[in-house]
Amino acid sequence: MKPNLECPTAGDAIDQSALYLARGDEVSPARPYLTGDVLSGLMLPGPDGETRERVVIILQHPCSMRSDGVHLTWRILAAEVCEHTPFKPSQWSGNYHFMPLPGLFGSESNSVSHAADFDNLHLLSPADVENAERVANLSQYGVNLLMQRYAHYSTRIVVPTFQLQQVTEPFFEEADLNQDWCEEIAGFPDDYVNPQEYRQAIDSASVEYMDWIREKIDSKRRRQDLLKDAQSRSTIRQEMRRALRARRSNATSK
Repeated sequence: MKPNLECPTAGDAIDQSALYLARGDEVSPARPYLTGDVLSGLMLPGPDGETRERVVIILQHPCSMRSDGVHLTWRILAAEVCEHTPFKPSQWSGNYHFMPLPGLFGSESNSVSHAADFDNLHLLSPADVENAERVANLSQYGVNLLMQRYAHYSTRIVVPTFQLQQVTEPFFEEADLNQDWCEEIAGFPDDYVNPQEYRQAIDSASVEYMDWIREKIDSKRRRQDLLKDAQSRSTIRQEMRRALRARRSNATSK
């Protein structure tokens, strides 16, 4: 049977919570930018030539977003997010050029929701991304749905989300570890008077994390490679806890 574009449901209704990892104040600035991040406050041109403030969602795959694992590459692909009438569950199998984003900004009316429009794409600079306000992170399932719909929009092929999960899971796990490492080392925005100092602390912690996760554990494998094996992920997480404890101990003894 031909697979259909999937829809996050709870009973007969859309399950908004399944789409998002974090929204609004829940979004951690220590989390690395990832596919499915929603950014607001960007001044971008549109198809009519008008430059105005827009909301976008990152489409680019994590592997191609960074040249060195830390710093964003010179262009990041994103789709514009627009207001749209709410999509019913039955409408998710059509409307190919949209990724519905119900509840993106919290409660919504019965007549207004939001969706990413693949017909309106933007190429963002690193400065665009880093200076924007990150208003949401999609969950892993949400990222899989986004990739499913964008791949179908581009190729008319439907890839089941369970297959996408197999290739996105290691990157999501790495992002989770990166966030935990940075929050442990750099702390949180309220710990800093100057926001720029916090951003620099996060960048420094991210570099340190990438050095650690890419360190070879034998002649052939790096810790990063082991994240591809679900059986090894808890071991890597335990190793990271030990590394952070050792780092705290060394800092205390100095």
